[in-house]
Amino acid sequence: MKKVVLSAAALMIGVIGFAQNNESTVDQNGNAQESTVYQNGRNQTSNVDQLGGDGNNSYVMQHGGGSTSTVLQDGSGNESDVAQGIGGVTLGPHKSDVEQIGSDNISQVAQDGDGPNTSYVDQLGSEHQSYVEQTGSLAFSSVDQLGGDRNYSDVYQTGSSSSYVDQIGNDNDSYVTQRGGANNSSLVWQDGDENISTVNQNGLAGYPDRGSNNSSEVWQYGFSHESIVNQSGEYNQSMVTQNGTNQGSNVKQTGSGNISTVEQLDHASSRGSYGRTN
Repeated sequence: MKKVVLSAAALMIGVIGFAQNNESTVDQNGNAQESTVYQNGRNQTSNVDQLGGDGNNSYVMQHGGGSTSTVLQDGSGNESDVAQGIGGVTLGPHKSDVEQIGSDNISQVAQDGDGPNTSYVDQLGSEHQSYVEQTGSLAFSSVDQLGGDRNYSDVYQTGSSSSYVDQIGNDNDSYVTQRGGANNSSLVWQDGDENISTVNQNGLAGYPDRGSNNSSEVWQYGFSHESIVNQSGEYNQSMVTQNGTNQGSNVKQTGSGNISTVEQLDHASSRGSYGRTN
């Protein structure tokens, strides 16, 4: 899937706010609507509602600290891009809440700052995509994709991060990568068919950002599931439960004090399970 990168030049048009304690509210109804919000300073608040239409685009860029963004889109083929603390003053906290109802919607959230950064993405429908990238400390991300098929979620976090991804439907893909920091935790729950989950939590092996105390849980119910968990560091824990047909699990943990539990139920997996802990 192609990711959309926010362009500063594109975000300079539309609604512009500077200084502190700025608040922006955008309400749009219809098809092919576009909203652009640019805020610079501290304590920024942006609310964008695009209802009853298809092919709408929402762009929110907030420079500074203490930013809050809320985006609600109802329809099909809508796109939401939120960037907080990117390319400017990165002091947190930042909070982003995106809710998309319909089909073929795309959500991208990028947060950078000293935290805590918080991102919520709810997508209800079919064929949704969600990208979340958080850089800083005490980051949190929750992605819910419900009632659809072929959903896709990609979460990248660094620094004391925690990520939850819930997917119910068909052909769902979830990739979570957490690098460095401490007390990272990732929980991926997939209920449907042909789901794939890959979780990578890194640290210590060459001391990149010193990751430790990572924990990963993956639950998969349905058919043709695949789960791969790689954890490098200290005090990592991994629990993978797969229930269905033709599951595959690959767990590798390098470090000390790691615990791995893989349980596969019902129809035996033809691909088997591989686990390694050092």
